[in-house]
Amino acid sequence: MRQCFAGVITAAFLIMATTFSYCASATLDIDELVDRYGAATGVQRPKIEGANRYKVIAAIAVIKDVLDWNTFDKASSRPGRYYKVVTEQQATKAGTLYRVIIYYKDEAKVKNLVKGQRINIDGTFVKINDDIGSFSVWVFADKLTAEDKVMLEL
Repeated sequence: MRQCFAGVITAAFLIMATTFSYCASATLDIDELVDRYGAATGVQRPKIEGANRYKVIAAIAVIKDVLDWNTFDKASSRPGRYYKVVTEQQATKAGTLYRVIIYYKDEAKVKNLVKGQRINIDGTFVKINDDIGSFSVWVFADKLTAEDKVMLEL
């Protein structure tokens, strides 16, 4: 009985350790994503973006500006309001230039942010754009809903 119990405990520990390592590795590496996207052809880029869309992404960046950003869904004639945090341009380890654009729904989350502030970004990867010479990585920092996807044209 004692050996059976020890076996159950060992199995449970292994399952928990495997789950933890999977969760820890599930966060996208922003440098790797930007470098792969930058090196890809026009045919490959939508596949890279699509395969990574809605995954958790983390980054560190410096704030360039915080903007009140209004959008409009033409199909339903509904307005949408978000707060857009634009970061300073930075380079990956391989030298690819990019900036992070973070979208928030809640003004309270951005009202104390200031230009030049270094922030840790955790959110949902939603889009990457080629800005001719650099890239912008869009991150949604709040819970992403179906309505948000329509408003952000995803």
